[in-house]
Amino acid sequence: MFNWFPLWFPLLFKNKRVKQEFLDPRLHPLVRLQALYTAWLVYKYTGKPSKITCILRFKIEQRKICQKLGVKFYISTHQFWKAIDQTGPRGMPKKIGEGIERRVNIAFPYGGTPGKPACKYHKGTGWHFHNQSGYSEPDYKPPPDMMQQFTLENTGGSRTAPTPESST
Repeated sequence: MFNWFPLWFPLLFKNKRVKQEFLDPRLHPLVRLQALYTAWLVYKYTGKPSKITCILRFKIEQRKICQKLGVKFYISTHQFWKAIDQTGPRGMPKKIGEGIERRVNIAFPYGGTPGKPACKYHKGTGWHFHNQSGYSEPDYKPPPDMMQQFTLENTGGSRTAPTPESST
């Protein structure tokens, strides 16, 4: 689908799995655009690339993050191909991150509702942008099995994104 993705675009990926997930057609198309816009703004204001660190997250991975943060387990939008975490360059001023957050939210309000944020620059396990999108955006219909398929525990040793063929 994204074989044309330019090598020169200022966007890095944490690992091969994250890059595969970014190029996967199951990723919500609007959240992919938000991430590209965020990366472009990071580059525009810092001269350095952004790095995507997380897209798909299994329940077991979410549990570990909640434990690390010391919070009760909660379902994450990452479990449904609807969210992307990405960082700016190390040491990026918080003020720049907050400015980028504002611009992304103006361009991509959550659910198409002005003022409802789809991007948050915050400190989770580290300072990063959390871009997310919902099912309410026009022209996007998730596959019927998506909700069930991606909330199941990943008990296998594979760290690659599951495919419909591998989950049956």
